[in-house]
Amino acid sequence: MDSQVFEKLRETQRLPSPRGVALEILRLADRADTSAGDIARVVQTDPATAARILKLANSPLAGAQREINSVVQAVVSLGVRTVKFVSLGFSLIRDHQQGECSSFDYTGFWSVSLARAVAMRNLAGCFGRQDADVAFTFGLLSLIGRLALVTAYPMKYERMMRDVGHLGDLELAAAEARVFGIHPDVLSVQIVSDWGMPYEFCESVAHLREGTSGADREAVDVTEAESIIEVGIVLSQIMTQASINTEQTAIIEEHLGRRHVSYDRFAAIFEAITHEWSEAGKIFMVPTHDLPSLEEIERQAEEQRAKLAATESA
Repeated sequence: MDSQVFEKLRETQRLPSPRGVALEILRLADRADTSAGDIARVVQTDPATAARILKLANSPLAGAQREINSVVQAVVSLGVRTVKFVSLGFSLIRDHQQGECSSFDYTGFWSVSLARAVAMRNLAGCFGRQDADVAFTFGLLSLIGRLALVTAYPMKYERMMRDVGHLGDLELAAAEARVFGIHPDVLSVQIVSDWGMPYEFCESVAHLREGTSGADREAVDVTEAESIIEVGIVLSQIMTQASINTEQTAIIEEHLGRRHVSYDRFAAIFEAITHEWSEAGKIFMVPTHDLPSLEEIERQAEEQRAKLAATESA
């Protein structure tokens, strides 16, 4: 059923998709005989993409040890795979800053997506993985299924939003699945798989959607990729809302325990994530905002809960 919905969406020819330089890079990067020079020559035909690739290569996100002055050096430093997916991200963000569905917050969508990307990248490094670039890209594109539904069916999505009102992410995803016949996470995986996203992260989404939690998960072997995705999603919520609840704290602590990461170390990682979110926002032209420390966010949230409890008991 899911594959039928995906194919039907494809037939609309309105799915979010790379164009121009990004499409050519995507094609080239999938060929075994493609060199960094080949990719660089295509990148250079689009000054905006070239400037962003250079800026990314010289940013803290890339961890460059020296200044990079040419697109060829940038492609070599970042790697063809990273340039492939980053160019894809640039293209999608540029082409979908606004759209036909007036109820959909396109700017907020990309802000959350970028928060996921930066969070997952840092979590991958925290857990000792070597594929932080893949984690970043997966985070950036992990909500693409939602954008696909909005893009393909803007009026239908508009009606759904009027009917359901403002919902949290899980509730909204359930409404989308009910109205469109496919869960946005499933659609996201089908789209990014089609673009060549490595298998492990895509497979992890299916495991996370099985719904095991709490005591049921104690006997489940949760993979590193699943931890990266689930904690990354929670962090993006905390970052965009500048607040944290007890359920989010429990999810974070569960995965930190599985990965033997102390909460103090995680608090320092959170600070790095929020700084990189701001830096990435400048590169990708996506709005972000300054955030206090994790400790301060927790303190403020506890104060709010205490006020609410006092009001309810009065």
